Amino acid sequence: MPSIFLSIGERELMMRFRRVVGQVAFVAAILVVAGCNWGIAKSERKMLTMDYKIKNFDDVTSLFNYEGTEIAPHIEKVVADFEKRVADIISIKDSERSFENTIRAFDEVTALIVGEGQIFKVLGKVSTDKDIREASHDAVVRLRGLSVDLDMNIDIYKALKSYSEGNAKAEDLNSEQKYFLSEVIASFERNGLHLSSEKREKIIALKKESEKLGAEFAANIAND
Repeated sequence: MPSIFLSIGERELMMRFRRVVGQVAFVAAILVVAGCNWGIAKSERKMLTMDYKIKNFDDVTSLFNYEGTEIAPHIEKVVADFEKRVADIISIKDSERSFENTIRAFDEVTALIVGEGQIFKVLGKVSTDKDIREASHDAVVRLRGLSVDLDMNIDIYKALKSYSEGNAKAEDLNSEQKYFLSEVIASFERNGLHLSSEKREKIIALKKESEKLGAEFAANIAND
């Protein structure tokens, strides 16, 4: 795990991660669109998680080097990884929960969706290939839906809440970790996780519709 985790707050790390991905994404995607793929092997492409190692510029451009037909299969792999990570967090016994296996794991699955979403958001805007733009749009809609599912997952909320009210009190958390934990719990509750299942389902439907409309608006701007 990179040492940067030890030196800055978890939330600040996520914000920096998003900014870096967003800034690098435009440059790298434009170069790929321009044909500068440097012979990158498609089989070497990996998902953009927080432990993704960028050693050279090829490691960046490879994240954007897609054909239109390759995007949907890649997203299926992302979805499978997402679902496994979520299931792993939920399956941990309350007595065995820790900041690492519950809170950081939740942060990392969030970063997976954020990172991949930035890639296809950018490709949907800068690619000159219509198939890539359309496939990227579909990817963004799918990933935003996953983000809503995560934010509204009652079992994840219960897992985080259990840790917060239990083992977190025995762990020697620093002030940044405590702040991040409290903010995550508060965020879930602002999303309505404490409400009835019927009300939660209505919120989920509204959130997904909002995310879909936002993605379609961005796609229309890119295609105009």
